[in-house]
Amino acid sequence: MNMNWSTSHTVPYCFADLIQGIGRALGVQHAWLRAAGPLSSLIWGRLCGMRRRFIDLAARVQAGTLPAKRPPRPPPASPRPATPRPAAVPDQPRLPPQSSGWLLRQVPEPHHVAYWRGPLEQFLADPETIAQVAAAPQTGRILRPLCRMLNVVPPEYLRLPPRPRRKRPPRPKPPLTPEQVDAKVARMSRMAYANMINPNDPDPSGIRPPNRIGYGRPKPLRKPG
Repeated sequence: MNMNWSTSHTVPYCFADLIQGIGRALGVQHAWLRAAGPLSSLIWGRLCGMRRRFIDLAARVQAGTLPAKRPPRPPPASPRPATPRPAAVPDQPRLPPQSSGWLLRQVPEPHHVAYWRGPLEQFLADPETIAQVAAAPQTGRILRPLCRMLNVVPPEYLRLPPRPRRKRPPRPKPPLTPEQVDAKVARMSRMAYANMINPNDPDPSGIRPPNRIGYGRPKPLRKPG
């Protein structure tokens, strides 16, 4: 497995060579191929789709037929209704969750596949690859999943900005039951209880003293003497 790319090799050629090498790393694990069956075909189909889309984008960039980038669409005024997911077909193979390094966890000898992490990092650091992504940002949709496959940290130019979090309206708190009110009062301090029964503190009229002072205790009676 030699990845000594010369300067005469184009970016699409290097990417195709990279995908072919990952395929060979999967192919040497014959026992896993027989046991995985349809899953290995799905993985190889995903890799071939990446290669085909990358080469097509590079050809369109070189020919100048790639359409200009469209401005971002404004968010819809009302949220889209949730579409129900199709029911899973029993006994139909599916790819595992696309978490970081998921391909390495599928094979019994991951070192064969992990070898291609270095060539992938070398490919991503190439200036021609960076220029390809700058000319066709859609290329990031191919390279980012490949980085997740091999547990490679994508470079800065491939990272997406964090998505803004949607502001959810505050949920109204249900009223307390009498039992909950009694339990809350039992846990209150003297000051908290005074603030609950006399929330208008200080008194606007100036008649009632502040809660922190209160009315005070009466003076003790003197013993007759």
